Amino acid sequence: MKKIVVSLSPVERQYLTSITKKGTNQARVITRARILLLADDGAEDPDIADQTGVCEWTVRQVRKRYHDRATVEQAITDAPRPGKPGKMTPEAEAFIVATACTPPPHGHDHWFLEDLREAVNEAYAVALKSPTAVRAVLIRNRLKPWREKNVVSTPGDAAVSGADERPDHAVHRAATGRP
Repeated sequence: MKKIVVSLSPVERQYLTSITKKGTNQARVITRARILLLADDGAEDPDIADQTGVCEWTVRQVRKRYHDRATVEQAITDAPRPGKPGKMTPEAEAFIVATACTPPPHGHDHWFLEDLREAVNEAYAVALKSPTAVRAVLIRNRLKPWREKNVVSTPGDAAVSGADERPDHAVHRAATGRP
């Protein structure tokens, strides 16, 4: 197998050196940067593997990534992974938010997560088995129907809500600027 030669430009070398010196990146990124720097210096794969604490296969893979990818940055970082697609569509999320802001079902004083889950499963072809996804949508949108009677709030509502509390608390809130 033919060894891939690494030849870095001064700018690329400076970039990789800054990555290894800062230490703010992931360990694997720093290791790959060190491998490329050593390969550019002309070190052999077994020596690079010993100095970086990886196996020779990893050194060969980093050389290959450097050769195959367009930039040094792409060679040392992982490509984004697609992950599992979400079960909930943006329309279903909007439905949950809108439903949570409506009056609760008859006989309840607020919306329960299970009720919201059932509503979104009926309205959309979503198969949510647990109310956890519904809770995540509500929290992302700063809605807590299980805690507040009026779930739609704006930053100006904090000043209005202070009217029914003790006067010294309202004065303290106004003076400190804290909610």
